[in-house]
Amino acid sequence: MLIECKECGKSISDKALQCPHCGLPSNCFHKISHRENSRKRMRLPNGFGRITKIKGRLNRPYRAMVTIGKDEYGRPIGKLLQPKAYFKTYNEAYQALAEYNRDPYDLSVTTLEDIYNAWSEKYFPTVAKSTRERIVIAWKYSSMIKDMNIREIRIRHLKRCLDEGYMIKYGKKQHPPDGMKGPIKSLWNQLFEYAIEYEYVSRNIVKDLKTNSKKTYTPPAHSSYTPEELEILWKYKTEFVPAFTLVQCYSGFRPGELLALARDNIHLDQNIMIGGMKTAAGTNRIVPIHPKIKKIIESFLSDEDGTLLINNVSYKQYYYLFKRSMLDVLGTDTHKPHDGRKTFATLAKKNELDEYAIKHIMGHTISDITESVYTERDPQWLYKEICKI
Repeated sequence: MLIECKECGKSISDKALQCPHCGLPSNCFHKISHRENSRKRMRLPNGFGRITKIKGRLNRPYRAMVTIGKDEYGRPIGKLLQPKAYFKTYNEAYQALAEYNRDPYDLSVTTLEDIYNAWSEKYFPTVAKSTRERIVIAWKYSSMIKDMNIREIRIRHLKRCLDEGYMIKYGKKQHPPDGMKGPIKSLWNQLFEYAIEYEYVSRNIVKDLKTNSKKTYTPPAHSSYTPEELEILWKYKTEFVPAFTLVQCYSGFRPGELLALARDNIHLDQNIMIGGMKTAAGTNRIVPIHPKIKKIIESFLSDEDGTLLINNVSYKQYYYLFKRSMLDVLGTDTHKPHDGRKTFATLAKKNELDEYAIKHIMGHTISDITESVYTERDPQWLYKEICKI
């Protein structure tokens, strides 16, 4: 290998005993070369940060600190780089500082639980109580990663939490069932999107997470109420659950939507209700009040004061009331709270309601551009259609 002679500046072999051009002994230019290599590295730019080597036999001796401001004397104030501040080599520390300076982020130690608390404080007031309860259950299964800095969470941590995570129920560990893994992943996705919005992370790793569940989750099948069952429900229309179910059967509301329906959005004089959630097409949609259920709705409104049509009943509470009532009234517990919505769709098809009227009432997305964008449907048209049932 050729090196430069420190005396004459010409190229010579590093194996030479002396410079053939000026005669400088090899021990001289080797010592100079060693001395040149031992000099301090080039100073880092102002505001870039600093890298220091900690004395002692350490596995990661190089410490990276970023500049967050200046003190009253104009001296830079340093703070440890997060989430990792110590490195094995100088180059690793420099690369980490360079990445930070390309895309600066909040250096505070922000755990996934911190993100969840901040996100839920804003999100929970906008959804029904039943939705909040499902999210809380999904969060309980995140116990393995909740205390981790969100910038240090990797896909392997999420996978392990899905497979081995647990919540404590009745004093015992309970791992997430296959049907719960979807809601857990959905929650994580919302948390990482929130973290991106507030610049805690720059990438949503949950989108690359694939669940390797051995069992295929099949949603529970829904069944419509038969004409005989509907007749029995009408006989018990003064009881809460049968009356609630009949309103679903003639409106298409989901149980959670009906439980969250505000009284101010019920207009008996116009025969319409405004409510719904879950999708863009289903949120705050106009649902006509079928003549058969108008008196039931009036009875709900006269029963108690409050802001909702049904006050102080969560979805979880309604579920248990529903199961008990169906067993007493119909003699079976095979029906599910959403079966009233399926019954509406079945009755609508049977009585030949307009296809777009069904979608408008149920809150389904309409792909036809003419219908969804350019056609304005009058609420009275929806009312005339629903009266076909």
